Amino acid sequence: MPPIADSTAMPNRHTRTALARSRFGTLADFVFAIATNYKKVPTVSTSAQINFLGQPKGTQLFGESVCIKDGKSTCLYEVKITDELGTKVALAVINGMKLGK
Repeated sequence: MPPIADSTAMPNRHTRTALARSRFGTLADFVFAIATNYKKVPTVSTSAQINFLGQPKGTQLFGESVCIKDGKSTCLYEVKITDELGTKVALAVINGMKLGK
């Protein structure tokens, strides 16, 4: 699977920290969107909690989602963000609401 983001494109340490946190959140939300909308009922996120676990050691970021609960009108997913070295970067828990049938 190709990497989602390349963290080497960030300019310096301070900017990297701020941008990295927003990138991890954006990546987690994107992974959730793919997991809940691809060949399924259109779904939007209603709430998200993102826990930042540490800086990536590698240069590529990967997102993986696990469906915790898939109900009639809502869903709950866990999204893990790691780098190619297996470093745990962020963990998100995202609730979703299904818009149609």
